[in-house]
Amino acid sequence: MVRSQPFFARDLPTPYATLILAGISILVYLYMQTLGQTPRVVDNVRVDDLNLFFYRFSLIPERLFGASQYPALDAVPAPLTLLTSMFLHGGLTHLIINMIAFVSFGIALERKIG
Repeated sequence: MVRSQPFFARDLPTPYATLILAGISILVYLYMQTLGQTPRVVDNVRVDDLNLFFYRFSLIPERLFGASQYPALDAVPAPLTLLTSMFLHGGLTHLIINMIAFVSFGIALERKIG
């Protein structure tokens, strides 16, 4: 009779993609915490660095469909915000809950499909 190893003792591949994406999310959040909230004027718009960062990298429908009110503030092409917005989190609780869910499902999915 062959005894199977417990789940945690199996030689499973390391889920690199999941861990890299989670790491990027955490680094972006830490970077966002360094941004100042002192208002300044950019292209005749009064904005602080944190809100400017959110505006530039968030998925905003008006930008996506070509109706941006402030095109000079756009840092990346609008279609790319479909990707960049995935790494933005509004607070520490938001980040923690998202990372728990992402890592839980991501590791299982990555091991399942390779």
